[in-house]
Amino acid sequence: MTTWKADMERSANFSRCRRYRYALWRRWAPGDDYVLLVGLNPSTAGTVIRLPLPPLTEETRKDLVKVVRAEVEHARVAIRNIRRDANGDLKDLLKEKEISEDEARYGEEQIQQLTDKSVAEADAMLKTKEEELMTV
Repeated sequence: MTTWKADMERSANFSRCRRYRYALWRRWAPGDDYVLLVGLNPSTAGTVIRLPLPPLTEETRKDLVKVVRAEVEHARVAIRNIRRDANGDLKDLLKEKEISEDEARYGEEQIQQLTDKSVAEADAMLKTKEEELMTV
């Protein structure tokens, strides 16, 4: 028999269509550990464990594309930050007269080429992943 306390906390995460429950958690008293129930029903067949997942709706696919775009934008920002740091190191070397202006200019060109290549790779990955996610 289960008894429910008045101060029990509980919550659930549902899909936008409210058709699928992704997670359900309960905490019976403040400060207690909580129980997380994930909405998967595993089945076993010998040594194989199957986790049936609900099909992605178009809305869910679009949400995942937004997440992928945000991650690619974070990658672009990281690439540009690396470029900024490398160019700063070149300027420091130039200031200390360890390299010539021609070497600094050449280094900046090389850094820019690597930056452009890396951003293009990230964009290509984004395009591929978007197509993959939107394919039914």
